[in-house]
Amino acid sequence: MQNNLRLWQQNIEDLKELAAFFDTDYRKNQFYRRLIIRQIFSIIESYLFVMRELIKTKISTQNLHGLTLEELFILNGESISLTDKGEPRKSPTFYNFKPSLKFTFNCFSKVFNTDKPDYSNNYYNLLFSNTPVIF
Repeated sequence: MQNNLRLWQQNIEDLKELAAFFDTDYRKNQFYRRLIIRQIFSIIESYLFVMRELIKTKISTQNLHGLTLEELFILNGESISLTDKGEPRKSPTFYNFKPSLKFTFNCFSKVFNTDKPDYSNNYYNLLFSNTPVIF
């Protein structure tokens, strides 16, 4: 849990540092704009990681059974396959960003008993659109 909190705090610091780029001429430079976008998505990915860890912590500490077996496998980022000897083997699985984001939010809302996000929200859709966003 301490590692998750440190990661969360580091993300907050990164966001504060990133804010300086929005107030300067950096945003007019294509290279820095790409850099900013990559950093934003990196921060979102780490927030999703922390959310998944919080979900797993709550499930393990409160003995919750609200998730399906499939959801638990995806939550752990693992898939199971068989070796030639017929033995189970775990292997890491990576998911596309958009389904992973929705999955994490859906599991979070299920485990923490909150409303699911509104995926028809304009801000959510702007995140995945090709429309330039004015800073």
